[in-house]
Amino acid sequence: AYYSVASGIVTSNAFTVSGSMESAQPAYIAPYPGGGVSAASYATSPTPVAAGSLVALFGLGIAGTGGAAGPPFPLPSTLGNASLAVGGMAGSLIAASPSINGDQVNFQLPFELQGQSTAELVSTVGNVIAPVETVLLGAVPAIFTASESGTGTAIALHSDYTAVTSASPAAAGEVVLIYATGLGPLNETVTTGGAAPAQTST
Repeated sequence: AYYSVASGIVTSNAFTVSGSMESAQPAYIAPYPGGGVSAASYATSPTPVAAGSLVALFGLGIAGTGGAAGPPFPLPSTLGNASLAVGGMAGSLIAASPSINGDQVNFQLPFELQGQSTAELVSTVGNVIAPVETVLLGAVPAIFTASESGTGTAIALHSDYTAVTSASPAAAGEVVLIYATGLGPLNETVTTGGAAPAQTST
């Protein structure tokens, strides 16, 4: 190699590069085995989850670029280029959270799966499809907790929506509000991913 003062250009002897070019391979995505659990209790597989309940799916690269559903309803079927098919139906996504430690996608399990014993979950990010993950179905109530970890103190509120705490305990005979999921079928038809009616029962 040499440097030309006149042109200010560095040149070198000719050389040859050989090989072949291949198309870029898509990123690998996959749910963790047993990665579909109740979004309230995080009870490990094979604990069932109920049709219509809120589920958290953990895995590798399944959240795409991430995102969270906001009003209005119905819930979207895609967030951050990530989508989910549940029992052959488009998933109703609540949030998709990517992380270097593993992704989390929260969604509503379709009410239409009531009566089935299992459901297949298929995650897709862009045009990459993950291996199938299967979850067991069944009515297993789970209460949301203040730690958001499935353990510890339950989220409980007085009827004025203030928190029930040791400093403000619930009184005997008082109506207390507790947030839960997985309570089983409802006594009226509710659309998966849609806004809940003002009142219903299970």
